[in-house]
Amino acid sequence: MTIDTPIPRPFFLGIGAPKSGTSWIARCMAEHPELSIPVKESHFFSRDAEYEKGIATYERNWADVSPSIKAGEFSPNYLGTLAAAERIARHYPAARLIAVLRNPVIRAHAQHLHHVRAGEDALGSSYWQYADNHHCIRHGFYARNLKAYLEHFPRSQLLILLHEEIKSAPEAALRAIFEFLDVEHSFIPPRSANASTKRGYPSGEWRRRHWTSALR
Repeated sequence: MTIDTPIPRPFFLGIGAPKSGTSWIARCMAEHPELSIPVKESHFFSRDAEYEKGIATYERNWADVSPSIKAGEFSPNYLGTLAAAERIARHYPAARLIAVLRNPVIRAHAQHLHHVRAGEDALGSSYWQYADNHHCIRHGFYARNLKAYLEHFPRSQLLILLHEEIKSAPEAALRAIFEFLDVEHSFIPPRSANASTKRGYPSGEWRRRHWTSALR
Protein backbone atom coordinates (compact mmCIF):
# COMPACT_ATOMS: atom_id res chain seq x y z
CA MET A 1 0.00 0.00 0.00
CA THR A 2 1.30 3.48 -0.93
CA ILE A 3 1.06 6.26 1.62
CA ASP A 4 1.07 9.73 0.11
CA THR A 5 3.66 12.05 1.60
CA PRO A 6 1.97 15.19 2.95
CA ILE A 7 2.88 18.33 1.02
CA PRO A 8 5.08 20.50 3.25
CA ARG A 9 3.72 23.91 4.08
CA PRO A 10 4.32 26.56 3.49
CA PHE A 11 5.24 25.08 0.13
CA PHE A 12 5.96 28.55 -1.25
CA LEU A 13 6.53 32.07 0.03
CA GLY A 14 6.14 35.31 -1.89
CA ILE A 15 8.87 37.47 -0.40
CA GLY A 16 8.38 40.81 -2.18
CA ALA A 17 9.06 43.46 -3.12
CA PRO A 18 6.27 45.76 -1.87
CA LYS A 19 4.26 47.57 -4.58
CA SER A 20 5.59 45.28 -7.30
CA GLY A 21 2.41 43.43 -8.17
CA THR A 22 2.51 40.75 -5.48
CA SER A 23 -1.12 41.29 -4.45
CA TRP A 24 -2.32 40.67 -8.00
CA ILE A 25 -0.10 37.57 -8.27
CA ALA A 26 -1.38 36.22 -4.94
CA ARG A 27 -5.00 36.67 -6.02
CA CYS A 28 -4.36 34.88 -9.31
CA MET A 29 -2.52 32.04 -7.60
CA ALA A 30 -5.35 31.62 -5.09
CA GLU A 31 -7.67 30.86 -8.02
CA HIS A 32 -5.56 27.87 -9.07
CA PRO A 33 -7.24 24.63 -7.90
CA GLU A 34 -3.92 23.16 -6.73
CA LEU A 35 -2.85 26.19 -4.68
CA SER A 36 -4.03 27.98 -1.55
CA ILE A 37 -3.04 31.25 0.10
CA PRO A 38 -5.02 31.26 3.37
CA VAL A 39 -3.11 34.25 4.75
CA LYS A 40 -1.77 37.38 3.06
CA GLU A 41 0.98 39.47 4.60
CA SER A 42 1.40 37.70 7.91
CA HIS A 43 4.80 39.43 8.31
CA PHE A 44 5.71 36.53 10.56
CA PHE A 45 9.38 36.36 9.59
CA SER A 46 9.94 40.10 9.17
CA ARG A 47 8.49 41.42 12.42
CA ASP A 48 10.05 40.42 15.72
CA ALA A 49 6.75 40.66 17.59
CA GLU A 50 5.15 38.19 15.19
CA TYR A 51 8.11 35.80 15.11
CA GLU A 52 8.25 35.69 18.89
CA LYS A 53 4.74 34.19 18.94
CA GLY A 54 6.36 30.93 17.85
CA ILE A 55 6.30 28.77 14.75
CA ALA A 56 3.29 26.78 15.99
CA THR A 57 1.20 29.94 15.81
CA TYR A 58 2.33 30.54 12.25
CA GLU A 59 1.59 26.99 11.15
CA ARG A 60 -2.03 27.29 12.25
CA ASN A 61 -2.53 29.20 8.99
CA TRP A 62 -2.49 25.89 7.13
CA ALA A 63 -4.73 23.96 9.52
CA ASP A 64 -7.80 24.06 7.29
CA VAL A 65 -6.00 23.50 3.98
CA SER A 66 -6.40 20.10 2.31
CA PRO A 67 -3.25 17.94 2.56
CA SER A 68 -3.23 17.63 -1.24
CA ILE A 69 -3.02 21.40 -1.80
CA LYS A 70 0.19 23.39 -2.04
CA ALA A 71 -0.25 26.28 0.36
CA GLY A 72 1.79 29.37 1.03
CA GLU A 73 1.67 33.08 1.70
CA PHE A 74 2.89 36.43 0.42
CA SER A 75 4.54 38.95 2.74
CA PRO A 76 6.38 41.48 0.54
CA ASN A 77 8.44 42.86 3.42
CA TYR A 78 10.39 39.58 3.64
CA LEU A 79 12.70 40.53 0.78
CA GLY A 80 13.88 43.75 2.40
CA THR A 81 14.25 42.21 5.87
CA LEU A 82 17.59 40.43 6.05
CA ALA A 83 16.68 38.51 9.21
CA ALA A 84 13.71 36.96 7.39
CA ALA A 85 15.96 34.99 5.05
CA GLU A 86 17.71 33.17 7.90
CA ARG A 87 14.47 32.62 9.80
CA ILE A 88 12.67 31.13 6.80
CA ALA A 89 15.63 28.86 6.02
CA ARG A 90 15.80 27.70 9.62
CA HIS A 91 12.23 26.44 9.62
CA TYR A 92 11.47 25.77 5.94
CA PRO A 93 14.69 25.09 3.99
CA ALA A 94 12.74 23.45 1.15
CA ALA A 95 10.33 26.35 0.61
CA ARG A 96 10.10 27.80 -2.89
CA LEU A 97 10.48 31.55 -2.96
CA ILE A 98 8.93 34.05 -5.37
CA ALA A 99 10.40 37.54 -5.71
CA VAL A 100 9.07 40.32 -7.93
CA LEU A 101 11.34 43.26 -8.69
CA ARG A 102 10.30 46.69 -9.91
CA ASN A 103 12.26 49.80 -10.87
CA PRO A 104 13.34 50.79 -7.34
CA VAL A 105 12.64 54.51 -7.77
CA ILE A 106 9.12 53.94 -9.10
CA ARG A 107 8.55 51.25 -6.49
CA ALA A 108 9.52 53.60 -3.64
CA HIS A 109 7.20 56.32 -4.92
CA ALA A 110 4.36 53.82 -5.28
CA GLN A 111 4.87 52.76 -1.67
CA HIS A 112 4.77 56.37 -0.55
CA LEU A 113 1.58 56.94 -2.52
CA HIS A 114 0.06 53.85 -0.94
CA HIS A 115 0.63 55.29 2.54
CA VAL A 116 -0.68 58.69 1.47
CA ARG A 117 -3.90 57.10 0.21
CA ALA A 118 -4.20 55.12 3.43
CA GLY A 119 -3.90 58.33 5.44
CA GLU A 120 -0.60 57.24 6.96
CA ASP A 121 1.45 60.09 5.53
CA ALA A 122 0.55 63.70 4.86
CA LEU A 123 0.88 65.03 1.31
CA GLY A 124 2.95 67.93 2.52
CA SER A 125 5.58 65.90 4.35
CA SER A 126 9.13 65.40 3.16
CA TYR A 127 9.50 62.36 0.93
CA TRP A 128 12.92 61.57 2.36
CA GLN A 129 11.62 61.80 5.90
CA TYR A 130 8.88 59.36 4.92
CA ALA A 131 11.39 57.04 3.24
CA ASP A 132 13.58 56.99 6.32
CA ASN A 133 10.71 56.40 8.74
CA HIS A 134 9.19 53.58 6.70
CA HIS A 135 12.49 51.97 5.65
CA CYS A 136 11.15 52.42 2.14
CA ILE A 137 14.47 52.60 0.33
CA ARG A 138 15.86 49.30 1.64
CA HIS A 139 13.23 47.33 -0.25
CA GLY A 140 14.87 48.44 -3.49
CA PHE A 141 18.36 47.16 -2.58
CA TYR A 142 17.72 44.07 -4.66
CA ALA A 143 21.30 42.81 -4.98
CA ARG A 144 21.86 42.95 -1.22
CA ASN A 145 18.47 41.49 -0.40
CA LEU A 146 18.63 38.61 -2.88
CA LYS A 147 22.19 37.79 -1.80
CA ALA A 148 20.90 37.27 1.75
CA TYR A 149 18.44 34.67 0.48
CA LEU A 150 20.94 32.97 -1.79
CA GLU A 151 23.21 32.47 1.21
CA HIS A 152 20.52 30.19 2.65
CA PHE A 153 18.68 28.79 -0.38
CA PRO A 154 19.84 27.25 -3.66
CA ARG A 155 19.14 29.35 -6.75
CA SER A 156 16.73 26.67 -7.99
CA GLN A 157 14.35 27.50 -5.12
CA LEU A 158 14.11 31.18 -6.02
CA LEU A 159 11.96 32.49 -8.86
CA ILE A 160 12.65 36.11 -9.82
CA LEU A 161 10.12 38.02 -11.89
CA LEU A 162 10.11 41.60 -13.18
CA HIS A 163 7.12 43.85 -12.63
CA GLU A 164 7.38 45.24 -16.16
CA GLU A 165 7.23 41.75 -17.66
CA ILE A 166 4.23 40.82 -15.54
CA LYS A 167 2.42 43.92 -16.73
CA SER A 168 3.21 43.31 -20.41
CA ALA A 169 2.71 39.52 -20.41
CA PRO A 170 0.69 38.50 -17.34
CA GLU A 171 -0.26 35.02 -18.55
CA ALA A 172 3.37 34.18 -19.29
CA ALA A 173 4.36 35.32 -15.81
CA LEU A 174 1.69 33.18 -14.20
CA ARG A 175 2.72 30.21 -16.32
CA ALA A 176 6.30 30.63 -15.06
CA ILE A 177 5.03 30.64 -11.47
CA PHE A 178 2.87 27.56 -11.97
CA GLU A 179 5.75 25.68 -13.61
CA PHE A 180 8.02 26.71 -10.75
CA LEU A 181 5.52 25.27 -8.27
CA ASP A 182 4.93 22.10 -10.30
CA VAL A 183 1.20 22.63 -10.77
CA GLU A 184 -0.91 22.67 -13.93
CA HIS A 185 0.65 25.55 -15.85
CA SER A 186 -2.03 25.83 -18.54
CA PHE A 187 -4.55 27.12 -16.00
CA ILE A 188 -5.55 30.74 -16.70
CA PRO A 189 -7.00 32.58 -13.70
CA PRO A 190 -10.01 34.75 -14.60
CA ARG A 191 -8.38 37.85 -13.16
CA SER A 192 -5.17 37.37 -15.18
CA ALA A 193 -6.45 39.81 -17.80
CA ASN A 194 -6.45 42.61 -15.20
CA ALA A 195 -2.73 42.97 -14.63
CA SER A 196 -2.67 46.75 -14.90
CA THR A 197 -1.02 48.33 -11.89
CA LYS A 198 -1.58 51.95 -12.91
CA ARG A 199 -3.23 52.68 -9.58
CA GLY A 200 0.08 52.22 -7.81
CA TYR A 201 2.00 54.52 -10.17
CA PRO A 202 2.25 58.13 -8.96
CA SER A 203 0.78 60.71 -11.30
CA GLY A 204 3.02 63.24 -13.01
CA GLU A 205 1.63 66.10 -10.94
CA TRP A 206 2.09 64.13 -7.71
CA ARG A 207 5.70 63.28 -8.62
CA ARG A 208 6.51 66.89 -9.52
CA ARG A 209 5.18 68.23 -6.21
CA HIS A 210 6.94 65.60 -4.11
CA TRP A 211 10.27 65.64 -5.89
CA THR A 212 10.29 69.45 -5.65
CA SER A 213 9.75 69.33 -1.88
CA ALA A 214 12.19 66.44 -1.46
CA LEU A 215 15.05 68.18 -3.28
CA ARG A 216 14.78 71.48 -1.43
